[in-house]
Amino acid sequence: MITAYTIFFSALTLWALVSLIQSLIHRRSAGAVLVDAGPNPARGRSMFHGLFAIFFCVGGLAGMSQEFDFLYLSFTIAGATFAIAALTNARGRLQVREKGLWLFSDLIGWDRIVSHSWEGENKCELRLQIKTLYFIKKNSAPLLPIIVPDEFKVPFEEALQKHATPSHASLGSELKTD
Repeated sequence: MITAYTIFFSALTLWALVSLIQSLIHRRSAGAVLVDAGPNPARGRSMFHGLFAIFFCVGGLAGMSQEFDFLYLSFTIAGATFAIAALTNARGRLQVREKGLWLFSDLIGWDRIVSHSWEGENKCELRLQIKTLYFIKKNSAPLLPIIVPDEFKVPFEEALQKHATPSHASLGSELKTD
């Protein structure tokens, strides 16, 4: 029987599959690694999320063993997809690549970076303002905070300055958050 839950989890499953496929495509097309700043500092949390998602997968399989239902099927596929995505993120690295910044499991292309600034203690928190499909209005792009190890701040700044076009250059205090 198809219910609202089934439709919701089916849409969630489709979104998760598309996101996972996009991440795999980006990994292959991101270009050579220019700077490797190390593994995901939140890898423990990502592994926990991956293991938690496996429970959804196992729960869906257990439900399907008794009777077939699209809800159980979508639980199984969504759980497996989210587990793969979370475990991939846990194994991810923070890197400067030829075509953009690799943030643990996805590529932020140079053309998507609107502005950047360094904030936080020791100015080691890189805040990127990026273009997305959801934020069309000027200065409404989301801020993406990234903790960059202190020894990699200079190479990251050099890469941002080199690869960013003049319209994408660092705006520092002009960074809007409305």
